[in-house]
Amino acid sequence: MLENSPLMALTEATRCWVLTLMGRTTEALASGALSMRLNAQRPDALYAWHAPLVYGSTLIEAGRYRRGRQELIKIASEVPGEIYPTLMPHFYRYLVDAELALGRIDAAEKTTRRVETIVDGMPTMHMRLGDARYCRAHVQLTREEVGAAADNAEKAVSEYTASGTALDAARARLLFGHALADLHDLTAAKAQFDAALLAFELCGAERLAERARLALHRVGERQTSGPRSRSRATTVRLGDLTERQSEIVDRVVLGRTNRQISQELYVSEKTIEAHLTRLYTKLGVSSRAELAALAASDRIQPRI
Repeated sequence: MLENSPLMALTEATRCWVLTLMGRTTEALASGALSMRLNAQRPDALYAWHAPLVYGSTLIEAGRYRRGRQELIKIASEVPGEIYPTLMPHFYRYLVDAELALGRIDAAEKTTRRVETIVDGMPTMHMRLGDARYCRAHVQLTREEVGAAADNAEKAVSEYTASGTALDAARARLLFGHALADLHDLTAAKAQFDAALLAFELCGAERLAERARLALHRVGERQTSGPRSRSRATTVRLGDLTERQSEIVDRVVLGRTNRQISQELYVSEKTIEAHLTRLYTKLGVSSRAELAALAASDRIQPRI
């Protein structure tokens, strides 16, 4: 086996996939990178598509949206006939997350429709139905179609729960909670975030647990301060924030240092510094303290 690079690549890719499903992203990235190196030795081997498909999803889970998207787009276009159709909604779900994080709403819509078309042929597969509902809810929430997003997110939770995939159900609860918060049902939103946090902590999914904690933190602030009106200029700036910028803003509010943020988001400190510089310009602030004050005042509510 040690000299069988295709088998070793498949083994490491599968390990990467399992670790990603468990939320153990750092370990998953290491196995995924190894699977890609092994895969490169025999790119024509049977199931050679497995490593880039899994690794791309893990990169997206780690917040490396552009690189992960490239891996998924490339492999899905090169060997579509070799990949089992029942697998694709799972990986397309990550692709939708990446497209939306990069501001590519039309591309996310196209992928969501593809998922829905595939799932139409498998009406009894609850996990895949959950993927379709999740993708649709995420697109709708991004488009501020909040009521429809809440409905689909709730259905995604139900489908994932029926399939026995607790971590996927918890992801959908995060989405559902954000929709409920936008509908000003903060008590219900907190309940969803609490349930998601518990599931993530039980699975050891620390990055996902951090998303739930940040969501709870924002809901707590909104309950304390109440709804605030926003100027048109602030609304426009909020709409321009990327998901990566939102992640950084949330961590600045919580008092994270650049080093801590870089470790949590798997990027260099210089990258964080560059993002902060662009955020200062975009939001009209001149310091970290002003950025935190602006965000904490509830005029900025980025999502994770």
